[in-house]
Amino acid sequence: MARGGRHGPGGRIHVHQRNVDDQTQTIRGDIVINHEHLDGIIETEQRSMEDKTRREYRNRIKHIIDWLMVHYPTYFEEGTRLLSEDEKRDKVFFAHNTNRDLRYSGLNVQLIKACLSSKKKKNNHPVTGAVILSSVSDIKKYDDAIKWGSLWAHQPLPSEYYRELDAFIQSYKKEHKVAKKERRTDEQEADPISSTLFRMICSWAVNEGNIFVWVFSLAMWNLMSRSISIDGLAFHHIKSGMVRYDTSDFVRMAR
Repeated sequence: MARGGRHGPGGRIHVHQRNVDDQTQTIRGDIVINHEHLDGIIETEQRSMEDKTRREYRNRIKHIIDWLMVHYPTYFEEGTRLLSEDEKRDKVFFAHNTNRDLRYSGLNVQLIKACLSSKKKKNNHPVTGAVILSSVSDIKKYDDAIKWGSLWAHQPLPSEYYRELDAFIQSYKKEHKVAKKERRTDEQEADPISSTLFRMICSWAVNEGNIFVWVFSLAMWNLMSRSISIDGLAFHHIKSGMVRYDTSDFVRMAR
């Protein structure tokens, strides 16, 4: 059973919530790991994530740093740092093509929210001029990138960051939902398949009398793409149903 109480409904405990001891000095923290053992550690830790994902995270962190440099240059000087040569060579740290990183300890979450607020505006509709919003997953990936960067930089984020960003993303989900109703979201990002294609599949299934395809498509759309409206599929909403076989059904089954 999932843990509840003070750890939240999902039972997940963030690093900053754990009962830890950071005051006691690490025993022989200056000891040098030999190359054979170090290579074994790197080989294992590299498998925690694909390089494609690491590159994406580094690029997103770079986007944030570039945004800070343009809009808040004073914070850029203090809130980012140059990478060391060891960090650039570290295969697990994965500097990729960047030479700077955020300072995660003491990170100003208000500036991160300001950056994400600018990133959420993808483009303008070519006809109406309305602002098209980025997908929720796109914005969430910036948060994931920051948490990943914090982990490998060994700089814990402030607890305020978790509280503020979680609340920001939840609010953006609601904003995105409203924009979706107004057709102000990227259709390709909004759903696994577009609503136009979904309607075509359902129409074809009804016209062909293929009830299985129609029910399956409708169920998958609600379960995977429309989880918030799944209540409409409850059995108490079905007034009646009938399953009937005739000889033609058995003939088709025999084939």
